[in-house]
Amino acid sequence: MKTKLNSVLILLSILTIVFLVGCDEDDPSVDEPYTLFTFNVTDLTVTFRNASVDNPQSYSWDFGDGQTSAEENPIYTYQEGGTYTVILTTSNSSGEDQFERTVTVIEPEEPLPPIVFETFDSFTADATVEGQGTAADGWAGAWTRLDGDDVNVVSGGILNNSLAVESSGNSILLDASGANTRYKRNFSTPYTDNGNTYWFAFQAEFTNTDLDGGEVQVMLVDNDAESFGAGGGDGQFLGIGKTINPSAVGLMTFGPFNNVEATDVTADGALWLVAKIETNGTADPDLVRLFVNPTPGTEPADGTEAVSFAAPELSGGWQGVGFKYTGGNVSSVKIDDIYVGNTYQDVTPLNYLDLPPVVFETFDSYTVDASVEGQGAAEDGWLGPWARLSGGDVNVVSGGIVNNTLSVETTGNSLLLDASVGATRYKRGLSETYLDDGRTYWFAFQAEFAGATDDTGELIVMLVDNDTEDFGGSGPNGQFLGIGKTISLGAPLGMMTFGPFNNIDATDVSVEDGPLWLVAKIETNGTADPDLVRVFVNPTPGSEPANGTEAVSFTAPELNGGWQGIGFKFSGGTTTAKIDDIYLGFRFADVTPENY
Repeated sequence: MKTKLNSVLILLSILTIVFLVGCDEDDPSVDEPYTLFTFNVTDLTVTFRNASVDNPQSYSWDFGDGQTSAEENPIYTYQEGGTYTVILTTSNSSGEDQFERTVTVIEPEEPLPPIVFETFDSFTADATVEGQGTAADGWAGAWTRLDGDDVNVVSGGILNNSLAVESSGNSILLDASGANTRYKRNFSTPYTDNGNTYWFAFQAEFTNTDLDGGEVQVMLVDNDAESFGAGGGDGQFLGIGKTINPSAVGLMTFGPFNNVEATDVTADGALWLVAKIETNGTADPDLVRLFVNPTPGTEPADGTEAVSFAAPELSGGWQGVGFKYTGGNVSSVKIDDIYVGNTYQDVTPLNYLDLPPVVFETFDSYTVDASVEGQGAAEDGWLGPWARLSGGDVNVVSGGIVNNTLSVETTGNSLLLDASVGATRYKRGLSETYLDDGRTYWFAFQAEFAGATDDTGELIVMLVDNDTEDFGGSGPNGQFLGIGKTISLGAPLGMMTFGPFNNIDATDVSVEDGPLWLVAKIETNGTADPDLVRVFVNPTPGSEPANGTEAVSFTAPELNGGWQGIGFKFSGGTTTAKIDDIYLGFRFADVTPENY
C-alpha cells in the first residue's frame, strides 16, 4: 500500500513539473515599447497619431508648452504660433521609451471682409433710396432712413473730366434744401481695427457749396440704431465730403473727438474721393489719408494726399456706410460708385480704367486632333487665331487636366506640346496691348508635364510682342517672359527671360510634380526699372496668394515695353505638356476660372 502511495506522489510531482515548464514556455518576457508618432497641422491645431509598437500600455505626451496628455491619439490646439518640441513617452511592464519631434504651428490669418460696392444701377430711378438695395456685394440689406427727407435715385452717372471717366447708370442726389437728413446701410461683415489698411471711395458731384456752411458727408458708421445727430458721435465715425467750411472738401470726425480737417480743394464739380485708412489694431488713433482724383490703376503715394488725420473714432471698427447733410442750405451733391475694400484696386471700378480686356482661352471650341494653327477667333481679348512661326504641329486633344492638388478639372479640350517634333514656336496676338503702366497684372495657365526629368530643353508659355519675329533660340526676337520647364537639369519649374537680359530663375518645384496651376503676378511700375514678377504654384482658387508665398520671383526688364501676345516654344526633346485655361487679367479673380 505504501509503495502504491509513493508511486502516486511521484507521478503527481512529475506532472506538476511538466505543467510549470509548459507555463514558462507559453509566457515569454514582454519587450519594451518602441515609440513613434506622426502628426498633421491645421493652423494652431495638431492631430497626433500614435505609431508605437511592441505593446505600449500607457502614453504620456508633452506638447512643449507646459501642457500634457495621456491619450493615445490626442488632438491639441496651441495658444500661439511657434515651433515646439513634442515628446511622447510610452511604457509597459518591461520599461518605457521616448520619441520627440518638432512641430511648427501658425496662427491663422484673419479673413478679409468682402469688398463692398454700390453703383445704384439696379435701383429704381425717381424713387427714394430708402428700402432699395439687397443683401449682396458686401451689404447686409437695404438703405435705411434715420430721419429727414427723401433721398432719391436719379438717372445718369457722374462725368469726371479730370479722370476722363464716367460712372454708369444711376446715382443718388443729396439735396440740402430741406430738413436735416441721415441714412445708413449696414455691411454683411464689419471692418475691424486690426492693423490692416483699408480703402473707402466714392464719386461726388458738388453744386452751390460756396453758399452755405452746412456739411454734406458720406460716412463710415457703426451698426446701431442711432440718429447720426448733429452734435455727437451717435454712430458716425468718419465723414468725407463738404465740411462745415463753405466750399471746402475735407474730413469730419464726430464726438467725443469732433474735428474738421479741410483741404485746399474746392467742393465744386465732379471729384473722386478716396480715403486710405491705416488701422493699427490698438486704441491709438488710426491714420486716414484723403486723396482727390488720384489716377485710377496707380495707387497714390503717401504724401500726395490732400489731407490726413489721426482718427480715434475708428478704433472700434465700422459696420456700415451712411450719409448726412444739414438742411436749410443750397448745396446739392450727386453720389455714385461707393466702394469699401482691402486694396486700392478693390475700390477702383473697372470702367475707370483704360484697360485692355481680360484674355482667356479654354480650347473647348477647337477642332480636336488637329493643329492649333489657324484656330481661335478674334474674341475674348484675342486679335485672331494662333500662328505657327516655326517647327512642327501642336495639336488640340480631347480632355482637360485633372489637378488633384486643387481638386479641379479643366473642361473640354487642351493643347498638347510634344517636344519630340523638334524646336517649335507659336504665338497669338492680343486685341490690345498690356502696358508697363504701374498696374498689377496676372497671367495663369494649367500645365501637365511628362518625360521632362532627363530633358534639358525648355518648354514654356510666354508673354510676347506681336511683330513678325520667330522667337529664336538665342533671341529675344519678341519673347519677353517664359514660364514652365527651364533648361536646367532635373526638370525644375521656373521663369526664363531672353536677351539682352537672358536669365533663368528655377524653383525647387519639379514640373513632374503632377498637374500645376501656374499663376504669375506681374507688378509693373511704369518706369524703365525692371518689373517684379512672382510665380505661384497651385495657389488656392478664390484666395489671392500673399506676397512671399511665391515659388520664385524675378525683376524682369524685358516687360518695360508691355506685351502684345502670348506664345509658346519648346526645344526638341522628350518632354510633353498639356496646356489649358490660359488667362491674362488685372486681378487674381480674373485669371481664376469659375469652375475652379
